[in-house]
Amino acid sequence: MKKTLSIIAAAVFCVFNIFAQSYFSTQPHSGSINALAIADNAVYTAGQDGFIIKWTTDGSGEHYQLSDLEIKMIAVNPLNNNLAIYETDGYSVNRVSVWDWEKHTRKFAKRLSDSISSLNFSANGAYLMIGTNAIDGIIFLDANRGAVLRKVKESPRMVTYSVASKSGKTSFMYTPLGYMIYTDLTKGTTKREIAIETNLSNPLLFNNNLMFAGYKDGYIYIYHSMNDTILARIKAKNPIFISSENDEDLYYVEPDGKNYSLKMIQTEGTEVFADPLIVKNFGINQKSQITCVKKSGNIIVAACKNGTVHYTNAEPETEFITLAEISERVYENICDVANFNDTFYFLTESSLFSGTQESGLTEIMKNKKYTNMLPTENGFILWAKNTSTPLAYCSEENGWTPTDFFTPSISVQNLHYENEKLIVLEGSSTVNLYDFNTKQSRTIFKGTGVQDAILFSDDDLYVAKSASTSPKSALLHVDVKTQETVALPINAETAFSLSKNTAGTVFYGVSVYSGSSRKTDIFSYTPATGTYSAILQWGDEDTQAFTWFNNGKLYTNIGKTQIRALSISTKKESLYARNASLPVKLAGDKDKLLVLNKDGSISWFDAKTNAKLANCHITLAGEWLEF
Repeated sequence: MKKTLSIIAAAVFCVFNIFAQSYFSTQPHSGSINALAIADNAVYTAGQDGFIIKWTTDGSGEHYQLSDLEIKMIAVNPLNNNLAIYETDGYSVNRVSVWDWEKHTRKFAKRLSDSISSLNFSANGAYLMIGTNAIDGIIFLDANRGAVLRKVKESPRMVTYSVASKSGKTSFMYTPLGYMIYTDLTKGTTKREIAIETNLSNPLLFNNNLMFAGYKDGYIYIYHSMNDTILARIKAKNPIFISSENDEDLYYVEPDGKNYSLKMIQTEGTEVFADPLIVKNFGINQKSQITCVKKSGNIIVAACKNGTVHYTNAEPETEFITLAEISERVYENICDVANFNDTFYFLTESSLFSGTQESGLTEIMKNKKYTNMLPTENGFILWAKNTSTPLAYCSEENGWTPTDFFTPSISVQNLHYENEKLIVLEGSSTVNLYDFNTKQSRTIFKGTGVQDAILFSDDDLYVAKSASTSPKSALLHVDVKTQETVALPINAETAFSLSKNTAGTVFYGVSVYSGSSRKTDIFSYTPATGTYSAILQWGDEDTQAFTWFNNGKLYTNIGKTQIRALSISTKKESLYARNASLPVKLAGDKDKLLVLNKDGSISWFDAKTNAKLANCHITLAGEWLEF
């Protein structure tokens, strides 16, 4: 479905520069690295954080976030260095997209119903081959337009490995059902189907495509790629094959306790020498687990679960070595931002700071366990998302010393504060009300599929939830005193991210519609009249959208890439330039708007002109680093 954004009212659009620039840094990924590729003297890494980092020979990494989901696979087009990625939520979203890396623009995207098992471009760069776990097995897409090409008429079933000849006329595929399949791509018919071992993991061709290798149940299997002759069956433990198609020998990395061995199985013609050679033994400084490795010529690059990237060469060494690191952490992630009393605050993994772009930073307190903060009239409520860490209060009056006041029973998902009362959402089922005046708490709603809850008045609670759970509505009204619940007539599958306007007469939220009519609404609800209105619409599901109201404007990141601000009085919309990373939260006053990005950086904007003022990180030394 084509994605469109519309205002459900007459509107004047005020559009600013929407193109974002990448930034260069040695900072590693913020989560595990799932995939890496090497092309034209550059290393591309991708992982849980949705970022692609292009590491170049000068030691720097070009960072740009392509997805708000986890990236599982990456491939580089040998013709033009376009990138293909496979992004997924691990459940219902399985999407393959192709990007122009130089322009940081997406050329096309295709959402598939099944998980992806392999991804690579043809040798001539003309098409993209997508192996799936579906009965069709493989999909061929035009590499520039994304159109589905009917390259294979006879289904190969599931495909976990595929390559195409340089001419693009023949392909080789491996299916875990136990076949090497050669296909005539000009006719779409099978040329040869060779039965071999089933369920081989880490499959690849090497030795100029003469040999095929895979791993299963403690053994490396090596076959002649043109027949069913098994050339060797060699004992191994969870090897990661790293040879290229042109490598005569089979190189692989094998874990050895906390360290690793680089090993090589030698070949000569069609003969395989069954005793692997240990090229070198090595470790990683951070003692992290290697998740993927690639070899290009003599260079070997290893990516890790902690987001770091390391390298070595394929030359033999007798002494144990520690791999050199390409990445180097230079800044802290900003976990949360807030402002009150005309001061901005920044919570990092180690500290709470106050300051502005011009004034610099002042450390207020050390932080060891909190991920979020919520401003009150005089201080902050500190809490840790997805944990049952006690909620604490700190302010200038108590010397910025966190003082516990409420211990949740299960993990905290969200907080809302209003007039000395705190709404605490625990798990996806319980809404508690804590009264700062009485120091008492009580449960005011209990159900399943709860996404958010907001105290609209002392007597009225509104709960956003999944409509698939009882009551069958995405939005509920709860009487705070009697706990009587009324389902509101909203047809969305789920609602979340509730926020009130300044006057306290309207609240806003996000509602998502799935199925054949996938869309996302930013809605307003007026309790006095019971009126629900869709203010903005996005033509797809956006489960990461948020709402925030400030200075007469409703802000949202609907569409995932940029901040949009809608003036409630004039219906005028403003579009803010995105950073290299996607926006996740806002804070601001009448003069400045502060955007927290997913990579822990912030972007400053002029609240009146919407002009970007700066992009900043906080360094490990507690100073601003502009980029």
